Amino acid sequence: AGGGGLWGFARRGRRRRRRGNGLLALAAWGLAILLLLGICAVAPAEGAPKSKGGRGKKRKGSQFGLMDKEYHLARDECTKAIQRDEERYAHCVGSDITRENCVLRCVSPECYDKLYGTDPLEEGELDTTRGRLFRNCLKTELRKQKQKEAEAEKREL
Repeated sequence: AGGGGLWGFARRGRRRRRRGNGLLALAAWGLAILLLLGICAVAPAEGAPKSKGGRGKKRKGSQFGLMDKEYHLARDECTKAIQRDEERYAHCVGSDITRENCVLRCVSPECYDKLYGTDPLEEGELDTTRGRLFRNCLKTELRKQKQKEAEAEKREL
């Protein structure tokens, strides 16, 4: 039992130094990788197209952002209308689900009837699929409405 404790202590000390060196080496590699990534991010690629400065063709995705904005605006307007006129919307006051059904019906009666008419949302139900389909239906409805308005403007000119 004479030298066992001492040797065990010495071994642990060496291991610590090795781990310390390993951590230092790992940190050095991490720093080198970060520097390399930084240089790659800053340096422009040779074949990269130049920016058109906003003069290029608009992406179609920008329309969807506008439609989402209009959807949320319509939801906000309907929510406020329900809160203001509690007598007219007395059936909407109560649980969150009944209020949600009323808001959806207010936003678009056609889309609501198509997706929720025969099977409205129930307490505790979270139906993301029908929610997505409702938003898509409303976007299509808004797009058609905008097309009709644009055609009416062209006829007036």
